[in-house]
Amino acid sequence: MRGSDSKIDLLAIDDLSDRLSEIIDWAIRIKNDEEALYDFKPLDGMTIGSIYEKPSTRTRVSFEVGVSRLGGQPLTLLAGDIQLGTSETIADTAAVLSRYMDCITYRCFGHGDVAELAKHSTVPVINALSDMHHPCQAAADMMTIVENSDKMNGHVAFGKMEEVIFGKPAAEAAAELVEKYAAKRVIIMASGTLNRTTDAVSQVAQALGPRCAGIFDQMPAHTPRSAVVLAASMARDLKTDLILTFGGGSVTDGAKAVQLCLANDIYAIEAMDALRVEPGAAHSTSKPPSVRQISIPTTLSAGEFSSIAGVTDERTNTKELFKLPAIIPQAVVLDPTATLHTPEWLFLSTGIRAVDHCVEGVCSLESHPYGNAQGLKGLELLVSGLSATKAYPSDLEARLNCLIGAWLSMGPLASGVPMGASHGIGYILGALHGVPHGHTSCVMLPPVMRWNKLANGDRQTLIAQAMGRPGDDAAECLHELIKGIGMPTRLSDVGVSPEDVNGIAEQAMNTPWVPRNPRPISGPDAIAEILSTVL
Repeated sequence: MRGSDSKIDLLAIDDLSDRLSEIIDWAIRIKNDEEALYDFKPLDGMTIGSIYEKPSTRTRVSFEVGVSRLGGQPLTLLAGDIQLGTSETIADTAAVLSRYMDCITYRCFGHGDVAELAKHSTVPVINALSDMHHPCQAAADMMTIVENSDKMNGHVAFGKMEEVIFGKPAAEAAAELVEKYAAKRVIIMASGTLNRTTDAVSQVAQALGPRCAGIFDQMPAHTPRSAVVLAASMARDLKTDLILTFGGGSVTDGAKAVQLCLANDIYAIEAMDALRVEPGAAHSTSKPPSVRQISIPTTLSAGEFSSIAGVTDERTNTKELFKLPAIIPQAVVLDPTATLHTPEWLFLSTGIRAVDHCVEGVCSLESHPYGNAQGLKGLELLVSGLSATKAYPSDLEARLNCLIGAWLSMGPLASGVPMGASHGIGYILGALHGVPHGHTSCVMLPPVMRWNKLANGDRQTLIAQAMGRPGDDAAECLHELIKGIGMPTRLSDVGVSPEDVNGIAEQAMNTPWVPRNPRPISGPDAIAEILSTVL
């Protein structure tokens, strides 16, 4: 390796693009060949130096053990051990180390530094993590995928949504959609505050003209059954042929439930029992709706991208799920100006709800590449967008990034990846104590991540990377994001006391999400343990 005219550096995974498949196949064969594991010594007589500007556990241990197993001599150089960046330049360090080493690995902050080292080194340089690339981790991830390809099963079912529109004013887009779908009796289901204190809803109504049959603005938080039945009654009386929602998640879910009520002749809250999903069933056996819905979201809860309606049964104070592919909105309009009237706390907290979708989707042990790609990109957009919106509330680009991030956040859930304990506990906090959906994720996501780390620590590294903090603890990154935008981080902040813990823990065990948590939760005591960390 040293002094070779054919020196090859590994600074990014693309450097292996021509031979990556061959290398991965070879690595798998070596891994499964017991004799080769101990007898294969291609690095015999070579010294491999590793520079670490920042701490490392897995990378350092794997490099040192790997070099040793392959017959070489590993030499670890920590930031305080050498003169790099103090009295010696990167070029000087490269020249000196090249005289003694047969290869150099470098874990640094800026990618330009490892590129500079490679430029001046006469021996191969391997990037052991920069702010742009981690080629060895990427190769290891690809090797794992290949090894498990015959075990990876999945099913992605695309819903009944036809289109998502952005870059166009909400009123204009809504009018065009109503015309396109030939609707003549449209009921607008809107946030009460939005309708009564702004002209945003009236602008949409005016754009629809005589096609707007009425406005319903009496849907409380958490979508109680009584309000759903009331809205369905109004829609029935008005002979509605299309529902347009303008508001947050409760309004959106309410319209989904109204669709089912209209299709299944539901006139009373008791009759809604028939709409619930039976245990073990993928969706309800209800008749599909003939009256569809289009949505203009004003929050980031992203329920408009789901075929699930969360409704509260007031008789038992429990959250129930209605599922049917056809209840997903027919179209969604993403207009950042429609969110300008949304209270800051609501916009930002529902943004953390979307973050929760991304994180629990990617960190699920049932995750898959399709959902991961959307979840990680959605997380990236949400982290930057939420911070920018907090600093500059009128930044429409940041708000649009948040809306698109929330859309992407539903990729894992919509493709069959289950959520975990953060969602499960959150449903109970909402149903029992009226905690807003967004706030439940603010309080519960970091402690659930800490509790789960024993089971999905490798998945959590992807979260930290997507948040722009590779190598950091994902739960701490999330906590700092939530705290930084002024959202609650403890149960006491949302009105939940220690006396409430046991009741929450008991009911959380009955949610569909807790049993699918990455780290198995055997009973209420485990839930109580998680809750106790954020009292």
